[in-house]
Amino acid sequence: MLDSPDPPAVRAIVARLVRDTPLTDGAAECQARVHVYRPLVVGAAILREPIERGDPWRVTLEAGPGVRPRAPASRATLHTQVGALRMAGVACRVAAALVAPEDMVSDPRAMDREQAIRRTGRCRSEFYGWSLLYHAPGMPRIGFVEPHPTFRHLPSFFDSPLEVLDRSEFLGRHGVRSRPLALLTQPEDFDRAADGTLVNRYVPHGTLRRPSRLGWLP
Repeated sequence: MLDSPDPPAVRAIVARLVRDTPLTDGAAECQARVHVYRPLVVGAAILREPIERGDPWRVTLEAGPGVRPRAPASRATLHTQVGALRMAGVACRVAAALVAPEDMVSDPRAMDREQAIRRTGRCRSEFYGWSLLYHAPGMPRIGFVEPHPTFRHLPSFFDSPLEVLDRSEFLGRHGVRSRPLALLTQPEDFDRAADGTLVNRYVPHGTLRRPSRLGWLP
């Protein structure tokens, strides 16, 4: 049953999970470790970085009891909003909000009419892993993502969907609702090496292709 009368649009994207696999391991070994997923995305989530290290990242949520991030639906408007936040001195990054049980409608025919899944074909995005956005009952419409234990400018993430599901179920048993996010790479995560190539500062030896863009949004 939906918390909101309007189910979100769902987009199936193609995203490659980043692994710390240096090219020196050989092409065959690198290829064996490639994991490509097709996560179902309901929109963007703007994660605001905490000022104090150790504090959680914050995400503004839509009204209602569900955990749905509030963010523009189009990439142009999202670019504008993120740019305005950064101009105001707010460090932030964009993640992909994934489908949660609360998004499902009870009538399959309504799902066909209102939630037809749009698909993207090429592997245009890369992501570090699955973050978990959570919201405690009775709190303002602000969700939280725990900070990464090592990297100052990244939220925490899990290496597998089973790990994030296990954590989500644990929180649910304690009355805390949550939603998984795909923590995509972004241009600010890369530095340019002396030879002109882009190097990801968090996974410097990984076989990353390029920073993820917002092509998965309309």
